[in-house]
Amino acid sequence: MYCSKCGNELLEGVKFCPKCGKKTSVTNSEVANGDMVSDNNASDEMYTGNKNYLAEKTTFFQKIKNKSAEFWNKLSMYDRVIIICLLVCSLFCLIAFLSGKVFSGIISLVQVTLFVVALLVNKQIIKTPKKWISILSFALAFSLIVPYLSLFSSNLVNTENDYKNKVYEKNNYAATDSSETMDEEKHDWADELLINCLPKPQSDKYELLDNTDEYLSVDVYEISKTEFSDYVKSCKEAGFTVETEVSDTSFFAYNQEGYKLNIDYNASEEKMHISVEAPVEMSNIQWSDFNVNKIIPTPKSKTGIVEQDDEDGLKAYIGKTSISDYNEYVNECIKSGFNVDSDKSEKSFSAKNSEDYSLKIEYKGNSVVYIDLYVPEYIINIEVNCVENLIFSKYDVEIYVDDEKQGTLDHGKTDTYTVSLKRGTHKIKCHKLNDSTVKGEATVEITKDETIKIELYCTSDEVKVDNLSETTPVETSETEESKTESKAESKAESSDSSSSSKTYYEENSSDKSSEVSNKTDNYSNDRNEDIVYITPTGKKYHRSYCRTVKGESSEIKRGDAEAQGYDACKVCNP
Repeated sequence: MYCSKCGNELLEGVKFCPKCGKKTSVTNSEVANGDMVSDNNASDEMYTGNKNYLAEKTTFFQKIKNKSAEFWNKLSMYDRVIIICLLVCSLFCLIAFLSGKVFSGIISLVQVTLFVVALLVNKQIIKTPKKWISILSFALAFSLIVPYLSLFSSNLVNTENDYKNKVYEKNNYAATDSSETMDEEKHDWADELLINCLPKPQSDKYELLDNTDEYLSVDVYEISKTEFSDYVKSCKEAGFTVETEVSDTSFFAYNQEGYKLNIDYNASEEKMHISVEAPVEMSNIQWSDFNVNKIIPTPKSKTGIVEQDDEDGLKAYIGKTSISDYNEYVNECIKSGFNVDSDKSEKSFSAKNSEDYSLKIEYKGNSVVYIDLYVPEYIINIEVNCVENLIFSKYDVEIYVDDEKQGTLDHGKTDTYTVSLKRGTHKIKCHKLNDSTVKGEATVEITKDETIKIELYCTSDEVKVDNLSETTPVETSETEESKTESKAESKAESSDSSSSSKTYYEENSSDKSSEVSNKTDNYSNDRNEDIVYITPTGKKYHRSYCRTVKGESSEIKRGDAEAQGYDACKVCNP
């Protein structure tokens, strides 16, 4: 028995060759013939060859992997970014050309070229002392992403719209083909339409889009140009002869009842669109009842309908007004002051007056005029200051403008609220947080864009609101008027100081009885000796009873205070 690999003679029963270690199980006869030895040798050689081939193949790919990793690790972060952008743009370029977006593909090619230039310059393959060329190329390439995406997305939108148009045309064609089936379910033209003042078209293929007592809209199919012209004649015979407007593809007119007819013809689709609007029901109106009757002239006609009449403006339809009456009314509005930024045409007019009221007048047709008066709106900054109390009534205040909450003001703080207000009278309301019974308000007249300064004084039973803006007229209550009179009296010189003190006390007893009763003597001395009071940190001089004086104060003559740069307090008005 011999080994099939090395030919070494083996003893009977040996499973492995002691020389080469090959496992063996062959017989002596097979070894003697030599067939098995040669076959096994060939098999071993084939196995060894395949093993070597796989090893060589594995080594080749491993070398590529190692080389790639080594190359990538040697790159700077900037080079890596360029390569990533280069790969992405190459993908974008492929997608663009495959999608048929030629311009987007060209932009991608330019990007790829610029990225390659940036990489080669940075690696000094393209040698140039100006290294900024690499950065410039990179920036230009990166900026082309925006036009690429814009063109690509616009092409997608156009494609989608084309697809929708094709679907619409297909559906429209299908609807036209199946119109005979739909016609079998329809009733007679006169019975179908709620507005039955129209003649029946020649075609029976129609589709109702809107069918109410006030508005009718219908599309009629398979209408030739001649049939359209014949239908227009039929409408004229039916009474639509008022203020007619005719062209090759449209017809517009009223009938005596005020119905407005509009017909549009599409020759390419052989489709006629018909719309009818019912007249607006009008009644007698009294112009003197309107809120703005003094701003614009009164029309001649007393027939109309009012859509809006409030603090925001006026919208009204005026009937029985011919085109000549319309022109006459426009001229009256111009004479009344609406001549700023005016724009006048045959059937419309718009302008403003000196108070920023905007007026628009339109002749709607069939002796109907539409008037739209818009009250001006201004931007108002409301600066609210809450005077801080030392001990009591240190609560936060909620701020409202015309019942609309603007915010919550912390006690002792100042904040500004910006609102848009119509021209006219408005109220600024304040009340204690979570207690609407402790409240106060001020009324302001809005005539322009402005800043309003408000000062709040928190007490146990009310929030006193003072308007410090001198340019804004404020409606005052009886108590506030008495305060104004007392301030005027305090400025005037008086020979009888005790009498003046008594008058001041009586006029302010409703608001400040507790404060003034304790300081009447001091106030009298102030008036006689022209003494005022200043604080260590303030910039104004005050009366001894002024509620804004908190803590330490010192006496000083009025002239000395003014010489030192102090101004008069607007609260106590010394």
